[in-house]
Amino acid sequence: MNHGVSRTGFVLMCLLQSAAEGAEVVRGAGAAAPPDPISAGTLVQVVLGLGIILALIVGGALVLRRMGYWQMSHSGALKIVAGMSIGPRERIIVVQVGEQQLLLGITPGRIASLAELKDRLVVREPGMPEIPFKNRLMGILHDRYGKDV
Repeated sequence: MNHGVSRTGFVLMCLLQSAAEGAEVVRGAGAAAPPDPISAGTLVQVVLGLGIILALIVGGALVLRRMGYWQMSHSGALKIVAGMSIGPRERIIVVQVGEQQLLLGITPGRIASLAELKDRLVVREPGMPEIPFKNRLMGILHDRYGKDV
């Protein structure tokens, strides 16, 4: 029996020693703290990413506005019939108020009435050419070569 106790004691001591060594390994691995998820590098990366996205949104809006795709829709009797840029910040537009059409000059500091149009401008649907492509091509070829093709 005495021999059985020593054998059990030996096995128990081996288990305790291996458990202690395992705890040291875990403590040693845990000594190096995991990286902070909100470090300066991560914060800079997030801020730069958001800044780029916001810059793309604002830039796209400015391009659309500059090209004239982004205009307020008017449901009343006032409507912009046509417009043309004549300088970097100057425009000429035709505005329809009811049945009357006005030619206006627009600058950064002033809007001036240039004329009242007696003959109304006919507005075509957006995206529809005023002359079909075939007729336009035939006209260009006739002008260039002087004969019907």
